[in-house]
Amino acid sequence: MTKYFYIILLFVTASYSQDFRLISKAEKIINSEKPDFIKAEKLLARAKNDDYGFCANVKLSALSEIEYLTARIYYLKSEYKKSLEILDSGETWEKQKESDLLKVMCLSKIYGKTEIRNSILNHKDEIIRRDSDFRYKKICLKLESINYNFCFYNQNEELNYKTEVGILEILQASNFYTILE
Repeated sequence: MTKYFYIILLFVTASYSQDFRLISKAEKIINSEKPDFIKAEKLLARAKNDDYGFCANVKLSALSEIEYLTARIYYLKSEYKKSLEILDSGETWEKQKESDLLKVMCLSKIYGKTEIRNSILNHKDEIIRRDSDFRYKKICLKLESINYNFCFYNQNEELNYKTEVGILEILQASNFYTILE
C-alpha cells in the first residue's frame, strides 16, 4: 500500500513542478546575439499559462519574470514606450534592480540622455527621511520637464532610513547612476 502511495506522490509532484524552463529558454534567446523575438514571445506566452505548482508565490515570481522579459523584448525592438508601460506597472518586482536600469534606458531613448540626467539630478539635493525599515524603499521623483513620475527602489540596503538620506547618495548606489553621468 505504501508503495502505491509513493508512486502517486511522485506523479503528483512531477506534474506540479516549479519549472522555469520556458522562461529560461526565452531569456537565453533574448540574450543571444541575434534574438528571435517571435520565438521568445511564444515561449513567454506558454510560460504565462504554465502551472508552477501549489505555491502562489512561485506563480507570482514567474509572472514577474515574464513581464520583465517582455519589457526587455520591447526595449530591444525599440518600442520604448511599451517597455516603459510594463516597467511602470509594478509587475516586474522580481527583477526590480534590473527594471530600474531598463526604465532609465527607456527614458533616455525616448527623451534623450541629457534631459533625463538633468531631470533626475535636479532632485539631488533633496533629503528623504523614513521611519520604517523595508527591504526596498521606493522613491519617486517628479520629472517636471517630461511630466513623468520616476519611481525607483533604493538599491543600497545599508542606508539608514531612520536618519536623513540625500537623493544623490541613493542615486549613486543605484545600478543606473552610471547612465546618468
